[in-house]
Amino acid sequence: MTETINLMQIVRQTFESELDVFTGDKYKEELKKKYDYCSDKLREVLIAVHFDPDLLKENGEYKIPRQDGEFIQWILEHYTNESMKQIRKGDFPKADMQFMYTFMKGLDDLLSHLDIDDNRRTASRYILRERTKYDENIRIFNIQVEFYKMLNNTANILSFPTFRLTYEDRMDCLEAIADLTKRYSDEVKSICGDIVNRRKEIIKKNSYPITLEEFTFSERFTKIHERLQGNEEFCGLQEEINALKHNHDFLNKNEKKRIKVVKRIKEIIKEVSDDYPIDVENLTTIERLMMLSDTPFVVHFSNGEGSIEFTDDVSSFERIYSMIW
Repeated sequence: MTETINLMQIVRQTFESELDVFTGDKYKEELKKKYDYCSDKLREVLIAVHFDPDLLKENGEYKIPRQDGEFIQWILEHYTNESMKQIRKGDFPKADMQFMYTFMKGLDDLLSHLDIDDNRRTASRYILRERTKYDENIRIFNIQVEFYKMLNNTANILSFPTFRLTYEDRMDCLEAIADLTKRYSDEVKSICGDIVNRRKEIIKKNSYPITLEEFTFSERFTKIHERLQGNEEFCGLQEEINALKHNHDFLNKNEKKRIKVVKRIKEIIKEVSDDYPIDVENLTTIERLMMLSDTPFVVHFSNGEGSIEFTDDVSSFERIYSMIW
């Protein structure tokens, strides 16, 4: 059983010098204020990277592995750090790379120490990395560093006096580097192209043909769509959602508004849909697929031929295939 500490202990240690000037009920009052503040801020940071705060809770209270207490304290102490601000905004590439390393390693260690199911631990790590794109960003950063070092070394070689390079020597060196860079660039494009084509082949194998007739929507769907597009409140809420998607402010500032807007959009859709009961017998192929599929898919049409392309997994399609066709 993992030894744990609660958030109150971490808060008390983090703000020890500030709290020591108070005594009695005033001390308890100030400690409670600090706790509420830190609880909100910790939740904000974790949610920004899609790390479920409930993983750290037991019966609604934070229970943090003792060895990770310093990391949680680090998060709270760096809440206003410029890199943490970028994390809170979801703009992870703008955060300092060393800071991101400390942050991601801390979360990874924290997951290792939690008493949770291994499948949930693995899924949480995957979600975290998908959200932050940390693995991609660190590799891009390392590539950029190598290029910088190469160019910097080249500049030093060309300008170093003891080498006594002539103008022709310097030009030969730069032309050779330019040629090598061009060949390297072509090789990179080729590698990326091969990977893209490989992915296309996988998707193609997991695609199923669909005719234009099967892609049509029923009268019920058309009426609902027309009603919604004529609903000024619904259209206005959609514009708000689109605006929030392009808002680069702190994520928590938009979250409450986003939840409220999405809730109202769903209410309007339900209100309109209730006027048109579902007629299962008259559902079109694409409508049945939309209702039954539990994995993402793309409908693609080219030169009059259509296909349903599953980007992740086709098991759900195979499961419902006989129910649709």
